[in-house]
Amino acid sequence: MGNNVPVGVAYADPDLQAVTCTTLAASGAVTAASTLAVTGAVTAASTLAVTGATTLSSTLAVTGAVTPTGGVAAGGGFTASARLCHTGGAPVMASTDGSEVTITNTILYVAEVFIAANCTVTGASVFWGATTDGNAKICLFNSAGARVAISASTDISGFTGDSYGTRIAFTATYAAKGPATYYLGVICDTNTNTINTHTLGNFGADYVTSLVYGTESGYATITPPTAFVTARGPIATLY
Repeated sequence: MGNNVPVGVAYADPDLQAVTCTTLAASGAVTAASTLAVTGAVTAASTLAVTGATTLSSTLAVTGAVTPTGGVAAGGGFTASARLCHTGGAPVMASTDGSEVTITNTILYVAEVFIAANCTVTGASVFWGATTDGNAKICLFNSAGARVAISASTDISGFTGDSYGTRIAFTATYAAKGPATYYLGVICDTNTNTINTHTLGNFGADYVTSLVYGTESGYATITPPTAFVTARGPIATLY
C-alpha cells in the first residue's frame, strides 16, 4: 500500500495481505485479512476488522462499534488484577454488610460481576455469614450463562464468620476477557451454612433452584439474572 490511504467507501485489501501506510481514513469499513500497521492516525467511520496484529503509532478513531473478540489487555504493558472485581461492583466495607441468608443446599446463589480488562482469575473470596460448615463450590459463568470455571468441593467449616474467610481456587485458572459481564455462583452441601448477600442493587442477582450439589452438570449452564432480587446474590470478590 502507499503512504496515505484516504478511502471514500469501504476498503478491503484486494490481495488479502498486510496493510501498511502512514495514515488511513475511511468513511466505510476497513478490513485487513492479515496485519495492519499505521504510523499516523487511523479514522474509520464504520467497522475496523483485522485478522492479524494491529500496530498503531498514533490515534485510532472509530465511529462505529469496536468489538475486541480477544478482549482488551491492561495498558502500558502491565497486567490487570481480578482482586477489584466484586459482585455488584460493591466490596465489603464492614462485617455487618449485607443480608445474612441460611443456605439451601439445592440452590445456586448468583450475582453479576464486571471484569474491565483481560486478566487471570484464580478463584473468589465469599463473604460468609456467622455460621460456616460443610462444603461449598464456587462457579464463574460468562454473560451467556456458560460455566467457565468451577472450584473443587471445599471444606469451609473452619472459616471465620462474617468475613471473606479463605480464598477458594478454581480447579484451573481462567483467562477472562474484558470488558465483559460474568456471574459468580455459590452452592453448598448443607442447610445450616450462612452467607451474606446483597441487600440493595441494580444488577443481576438471583438464585437457581432444584439442583443437586454433587451433580455439576445440572449447573453447567444457567439463565443469567438480569434483575436484582434482594438477599439472593452472594457478596464476593474475585482474585
